[in-house]
Amino acid sequence: MARTGTGKTPNQSGESDPARIGGEKRSTVLVRDTLRRLASGELQPGSRIPTEVELCEQYGMSRSAVRDGMQTLAGKGMITSQQGRGTEVAPRESWQMLDPEFLTFRLGDDRFHYLFELREFLEPLIARLAADRATDDDLRSLRRTLRRQQDATDDDDAQAFAEHDLAFHQQIAVASQNPLLVAVYEAITSLGRELRVASVDVPGAMARAVEWHTTVLDQIAGHDPDQAAVKMTEHMSQARGELDAALELHRSGTTRGGGRG
Repeated sequence: MARTGTGKTPNQSGESDPARIGGEKRSTVLVRDTLRRLASGELQPGSRIPTEVELCEQYGMSRSAVRDGMQTLAGKGMITSQQGRGTEVAPRESWQMLDPEFLTFRLGDDRFHYLFELREFLEPLIARLAADRATDDDLRSLRRTLRRQQDATDDDDAQAFAEHDLAFHQQIAVASQNPLLVAVYEAITSLGRELRVASVDVPGAMARAVEWHTTVLDQIAGHDPDQAAVKMTEHMSQARGELDAALELHRSGTTRGGGRG
């Protein structure tokens, strides 16, 4: 078994859970480092991945942690194993390009702006279709989620607000009755969650989002496709401004987390 820099094997480190470091899975270190190397181009499709024993030595972790990390990377489509060839980087077309951690390494903060370009294109179309096709059940779900957003705003609960904000937009996609649009929106869900958590650091952002969601919902409930699209376009413009302000706060260290970056 591989030894750590302290001369102990990972299972002899004295930690209560040898599979974790500070509450985080040990395999995460391997996964993140591999994603970083993929994003930078250091690893290319077909590049050989070290053996399990070599990875144990390199990262100072147990075989079970290495296997866990390899399974995670395989699940993201980043690596592949073949009999007689070992493990290597998979063809690029199999990579989960929208994986949030991979995009963080590949694009940095620019990932938020690219996501917004996509949302500015998709969201007005989705709102237009929802205004034309939303059922009574769709409208009830949207109103219920909007109430939960308001409650989270009143409680200043940023995490809950972000979840309800994301759910609101997902429910509009469902109300479009277009399964392909729903699938596309679900594919960017993780990125959307990260975006919303970042944006609520801006003072007043949650209250403004609730106001805009109320306006958009009024147009959808009134079955006015043109105005639903217009109001969603205006909402996207407002939300982009919140994002720019949030990124500036993060760069300056002035955030809810007391300086988290």
